[in-house]
Amino acid sequence: MAASAFDFGAAPLASAAGLILATVLIWAAAAKLRTQPQTVKDFSSLGLRHPQTLAWIVPIVELVVATLLLLERQWGGVAAASLILAFSTIIFRVLRNPTDFSAATCACFGGSSHATLSWRAITRNGTLLALAVVAAFG
Repeated sequence: MAASAFDFGAAPLASAAGLILATVLIWAAAAKLRTQPQTVKDFSSLGLRHPQTLAWIVPIVELVVATLLLLERQWGGVAAASLILAFSTIIFRVLRNPTDFSAATCACFGGSSHATLSWRAITRNGTLLALAVVAAFG
């Protein structure tokens, strides 16, 4: 039987990690969709191709992964870890080349976050990655 995020009996820590991560992904997706024009600008500042298309695709993927975490926690954890690693790779690329991306802003939570990218984003993603690993393998 598949392990859902609501199955606290067998693996309470893994279930809690899945619920927390699903909540974060739903919040991030909603923020991106709610502030679509700012999300497009933020994605563009990161040097991403097709920012208008990505401003729709990324939140949809976040919602799909959140749903997967809730319905099939282990596979959702693997998908979340992959997504977080992809986001971290983009952030790392920006931080390693600050002169190329001097205007880059965090698109992590849509227009609700206007902060410039910093190593704090990598640290935060490390915490989210740990949650994803616990959800997947805990």
